[in-house]
Amino acid sequence: MTKDAGKMTESKGNGYRVLASAKRTPSSEVKKDPKRTKMEGQSSPSAQLAPIFRRRDDAAASSSASPSALKWKKPLGAQGTCLYAEYGNPFERELESRQKNGKVGKVKVACFDLDGCLIKPKGGKTWPSATDVFDYEQAFKGTFERVKQEYESGSCIAIITNQSQSDPKSKRLQTWKVKIANIARVIDCPMIIFAAIAKDGFRKPGRLMWDHGIVQSYVEAGGNAKDIDVDPSIPFTEQISFFVGDAAGRVGDHADTDRKWATNVGISFYTPEEYFLSEKPKAYKLTGWRPVLPDANDEKGTLPSNFFTQSMSSDKLDLVLFVGPPAAGKTSFYRQHFADRDYVWVNQDTLKTAAKCQNEVRNSLKAGRSVVVDNTNRNVTTRSHYIQIAQELGNVQVRCVFFDVSEELCWHNNLFRVRAGLQPINEPRQLLPKLAISSYYKGLEIPKKEEGFDADVVVVEWAFRGGQEAKQRWLKQWE
Repeated sequence: MTKDAGKMTESKGNGYRVLASAKRTPSSEVKKDPKRTKMEGQSSPSAQLAPIFRRRDDAAASSSASPSALKWKKPLGAQGTCLYAEYGNPFERELESRQKNGKVGKVKVACFDLDGCLIKPKGGKTWPSATDVFDYEQAFKGTFERVKQEYESGSCIAIITNQSQSDPKSKRLQTWKVKIANIARVIDCPMIIFAAIAKDGFRKPGRLMWDHGIVQSYVEAGGNAKDIDVDPSIPFTEQISFFVGDAAGRVGDHADTDRKWATNVGISFYTPEEYFLSEKPKAYKLTGWRPVLPDANDEKGTLPSNFFTQSMSSDKLDLVLFVGPPAAGKTSFYRQHFADRDYVWVNQDTLKTAAKCQNEVRNSLKAGRSVVVDNTNRNVTTRSHYIQIAQELGNVQVRCVFFDVSEELCWHNNLFRVRAGLQPINEPRQLLPKLAISSYYKGLEIPKKEEGFDADVVVVEWAFRGGQEAKQRWLKQWE
C-alpha cells in the first residue's frame, strides 16, 4: 500500500504478520489549553490557544469543515445501535473531484479508532469522566494535526469506535457526544463518525460500520459503491484505504479487535505508534479460533443419494429429527434438501415451546404431510416425545440427521452470520450467548438407531455453502 508518507512493506516475524512502514516526519507538538471548563462553549479565551484548538467561531473563514459543526444523523441499524455523525461534508471534495475533474480510481479512506488512538483521558486516568466533556487529551504528540494533514493530502477521514454506552438518554452518552463534537472541532476537517454501542454486527471486528456506514454514506452522498468499497481480489497491503487502532494483538494490548476489523474489511492496518510516531511494527498474535476450509468433498454437508428413496413403505409419512447445535447450518440444510419436497418445518425458535412443536408435528402428520423438526434435540428424552408420536400414529417412519460440528465452529458461525455484513440491515441476526452453544455440548447424547429410529442415523459433517465472497468472509475472524 502507498501512503503519502511513504510505502509499506511486508515482513514476517515470530510466525506473525508484521507490516513495516516508511519513516514519517513526526508532527509538531500541539499546545493544549489547561483552563477549559466542563461546559461546551465556556472555554478560556481563544487567544490563549494554539490555532488548532480554537473554537469554531474563531476558526478561519476558509476552514475546510466550514460552515457547520458536528451533525448527528439517524443511528444505523434496525435498533439504532450505531451512532452516526458528520463534521462538515466528508465526501464533498472527493465527489467534486470525480464529477468535475474526472478523477478515477479508489477513494482513499483514512479510518481511525478513537480511545487509545486519537485521545486518552486527562491526567493518566484509565477511564474518562462521565460528565466532563473536555476530559480528553491527544493520545500522541501531534495526533490531531496529523489527522488533518491526512485529510489535506486527499483522504476522506472516518472515526470508527466501539463504545459501551447503550442508553441513548444516559448522561454518559450525552457527555460523550458533546466530547466528540469538541474533538471534531479541534481537528477541524471534514469527517464521518460511527460508534457501535451494542454487541451486534456494527461492533468491531464486525464490518457493518464499513458496509452500512462508510460505503452506504458515500453512496447516499452521490458516489458509486465500487469506487470506495474494497476489491477482495486485491491484497489488503495494496489497498489504498487503511485503519489505525491500538487494539492490535501485541503484548500488553487490551484486545486485537482493531487489527481484526481491518483484516475483515480488507484494508491495511497501522498501530498508532506506527502511524503517528513512525515506530517499527511489533509482533502480534490474534486470539480466537479461525476456520480452515477442508479438502473439497462433495459428500460433506449433504444427504446420502438414496435418502429420499429409502423408505420402509411408500405409504408411510416421514418424520425427520435434526440433532445439532445452534449455528450448525440446520435451517439452511432444511431449505436446501427438504423445503422443495414440501416437508413441514417445525422450529422451537419460531413456536417458542417444546409442547407447541410436538403439537405441530402431530397435526401435520395427521394432515398427511411429512415433517422436519429443526431443533437441537440434544438428548434421548427430547427425541423420545417425537418418536412416540410417530409410533402412536402408526403410518410414520422416523429418521435422524445428526450434525457433527465442533463447538468452536458453531461459535464462529454464530459470529459470522451476525458480523460479516451479509445480512440485510433490516433483518439483523442476534448473537447467541456462548451458553446457548456450550450447554448443547454438555448435555449432548449422540443419537442411535436403538432409540426407535427406523433407519441408521445420518451423520452430516460441516461444509461451507455459499458464494466466493461469502466464503472469504467466513474464513476471517469475527470475535
